[in-house]
Amino acid sequence: MIAEYLGSKVAPITFETRPDGWYLGIPKIIDGSVSPVLGADNATPVMAMNTGYWAGANVTVSNANKSRIRDWGRNWDFSGQSAEYAKVDWKGPK
Repeated sequence: MIAEYLGSKVAPITFETRPDGWYLGIPKIIDGSVSPVLGADNATPVMAMNTGYWAGANVTVSNANKSRIRDWGRNWDFSGQSAEYAKVDWKGPK
């Protein structure tokens, strides 16, 4: 699945849960923030429920407010595009 392994790095990661979504940052590599799309009541996030999504069954439909990734000679900006997030179950198989 990976044509060319580019390597790995150790770097500090900032993750913040905010009232309007969340923020992820890695200095000089990632700068991103996501906020949920609000439903008809203009207060509750739009959700896709009971999905087969790998990260979690209930997915929050979101906007990528800021999504810039710069590393290994690549530079991507996905700001303004769609995003989603889900509560991840990290406990693994039962």
